[in-house]
Amino acid sequence: MDITQDIQKKILIKLTHNPFMKYNELWGKECESNKFNYHIQKLVDSELIIKEKEDYCLTNKGKTIVTHLDGVTGDRKQKPVVCSFILGYMPDKKKILVNLRKKEPFYGYVGIPGGKIDFGISPKKTAEEEFLEETGLVGDMKLKVVSNYNTYNDGELMHHLIAFTYVCENPSGSLIKENREGKNMWIDIKELENHSRYPDIDELIDKSLSVDAEVKFLNLNRWQKNGLFVDMKVLKEF
Repeated sequence: MDITQDIQKKILIKLTHNPFMKYNELWGKECESNKFNYHIQKLVDSELIIKEKEDYCLTNKGKTIVTHLDGVTGDRKQKPVVCSFILGYMPDKKKILVNLRKKEPFYGYVGIPGGKIDFGISPKKTAEEEFLEETGLVGDMKLKVVSNYNTYNDGELMHHLIAFTYVCENPSGSLIKENREGKNMWIDIKELENHSRYPDIDELIDKSLSVDAEVKFLNLNRWQKNGLFVDMKVLKEF
């Protein structure tokens, strides 16, 4: 639920720092009483706050909402997108499974299958479900890389992504060659350089296929001009 009214935002912020407050404490005569009555009742009707005897307090639903609000302005905070990605790999043939993306953002770039992690779902479960849905394949998922990406276009931060990358060796099943996400294809690792691809994909594949058993953590920046990737840099690896 988006809280767009300033009065409602102020009520929620006050109850964030003071769990129990009386009507007059919340009102503070900062607006007309009938206007304040309307907004406090809207919060009650939305089940974000509740009145217990003489005090108002946040409901469990309200407590969840305020975790997404700025503690000063009450505006909804923009959050990173959290995803799981899967690198299908055939060790004997040195082939990787890639996806030619057919949707925005990043239309036309080659990457690897994956998708957003839904509320309450684990990264590994997401990887398993997305891999099956997008490619028709299944297999054992091994976490190899956790990445934090900031993507800038013409100097402006446009995307913030946190990604869990898994490797699935010798997956089984019948490959879905094309779907709404794009085109799936097995290619030789050396062929990757012949495709327009995410600037970090080479680094990601290298880390994912490393014989090192430890999970790698990467912090990266990517840059675009007019929507096209021009550079990337690994800021930190640990």
